Amino acid sequence: MTAAESVVTQSHRVRKCDGPWPELSPARDVNIADVVTRAARSRGDHQALVYKEQRFTYRELDAAIDRVAFGLREMGVEEGHFVITLARNSAHLVVLYLALARLGAVNVPLNPMLTATEVLELVERTQPVVIVHTAEFADTAAVLDSAGHRILDMPEGVVGVSADHWFLAAGEAMAPFVAAPGGARPACVVFTSGSTSKPKGCIKTHANFMWHSMNMHLGWKRSPNDIEYFCVPLSGIGFPNFALSILSVMGTLVVDRVSADGSAAMMERERVTTTFMPATAAESILLGSGANGRDLSSLRLVHLSYRMTPDFRAALVARYGPIFNNGYGSTEGAVICGTTDAFLSNATSHGVPGGVDEVMIGNADGTFAPAGERGEILVKGPSVMAGYLDDPEATAETLRGGWLHTGDIGHFDERGELHFDSRLKDLIKSGGYNVSSEEVEAAIVSLCGITDAAVFGVADSRWGEAVRAVVVLSPGADWTEATLSAELRRTLAPFKCPKSILFADNLPRNPGGKLVKGAIAEMYGGLA
Repeated sequence: MTAAESVVTQSHRVRKCDGPWPELSPARDVNIADVVTRAARSRGDHQALVYKEQRFTYRELDAAIDRVAFGLREMGVEEGHFVITLARNSAHLVVLYLALARLGAVNVPLNPMLTATEVLELVERTQPVVIVHTAEFADTAAVLDSAGHRILDMPEGVVGVSADHWFLAAGEAMAPFVAAPGGARPACVVFTSGSTSKPKGCIKTHANFMWHSMNMHLGWKRSPNDIEYFCVPLSGIGFPNFALSILSVMGTLVVDRVSADGSAAMMERERVTTTFMPATAAESILLGSGANGRDLSSLRLVHLSYRMTPDFRAALVARYGPIFNNGYGSTEGAVICGTTDAFLSNATSHGVPGGVDEVMIGNADGTFAPAGERGEILVKGPSVMAGYLDDPEATAETLRGGWLHTGDIGHFDERGELHFDSRLKDLIKSGGYNVSSEEVEAAIVSLCGITDAAVFGVADSRWGEAVRAVVVLSPGADWTEATLSAELRRTLAPFKCPKSILFADNLPRNPGGKLVKGAIAEMYGGLA
């Protein structure tokens, strides 16, 4: 008799843990705004939110969220309604985001840099019940109003007081707002930057956002004593990764806007311990004149993102110590890795993936690549988006096989560290060879006297696509096309070297710090 047969024929009963189970248990139905309610009960007097001179304890923040949720419901906003938000960082915006979540509405935060035409396109796609904006965007709001959309001006004063009465007045007697179910229900639709294509609406659920926070805690051990400085737009994916995650451990969130002079001062005043910013912001805030004379010794961890030159990395560590990491993540997924020990030792490493998501390198044939081999970075886990809004084809393509196909090319090294090599769509096919634009860009910006570069393909009768570079020089630098070409030929294979080099005063980047490749290629004759 085999071992398997002995199990089947044994005399005692074998039981399975069968149901029936409720479709949504309370544990799986959590609403992201619940993190504030829980903190208000156990640490009600602890400082939760700071914006300029405004300060909120967790008890005050929880009450403000309730007032906004009640006010929005009186206006007719219901569970499942889309609500577009168009505003820059403020305490109001944090309260509004969490009130929409508590109400069960779906927040659609838009990039403040969008034009009125771009906003109108996204409004038509989402058909929101209302568009909430600040006075700064009055001109865009007027365009939307003339198109027949419902507009709501978000006040700039104290949270809870509004001439329009869309907030219930502070101090008004009310029962606690009963939060709508969360879990697998949508909390937010975040539109991708559209640097290479038409923006896609990533549907992020309450559960996605909670797992985002879990990834952060498992990777970087946050505590109630941490004070998070958040200056990147709340409209991006940084809200669940950083703002919500610090609130979920009952820490303190300091909301601000990027300022070369003011950001370091705010970080010093609040004794900030952790922060996230793209490399472009870090250069102006941490290495700019505004940081001179500031005591930022409270910083213990700084999350950076996107390409950084070795000299830039070394300058940060020399000034502040080994407190930096270069995280990897995406709008569709989450921040999943980034370790301080790899920051200087390997410029392309993001460290060993942490958190709850699984990361693999995929081959074109559906198999997984071993260490050292390049392929597409794949992610699977509970932080991955539910899909793209109204785009089942793109959803199926991006999430095929149960994996998020990031469109990024990378590899694992022998230590298990993840390396980002290039964008899949940024590969240039030149003379039968694949050229990584990121690789060529990195080679260019590593040279003294060059501050930025964008590389892309242009149509060419001989090569099919020829490599073109647009370069930004530092003041006083004297590179020419001839001298730069000669220098690059020293470190790059001939087929990787740009066939043409143009010079520009600056290159456009989106709020997250990424080069807007489509716009650059259009301006300088590339293949959009």
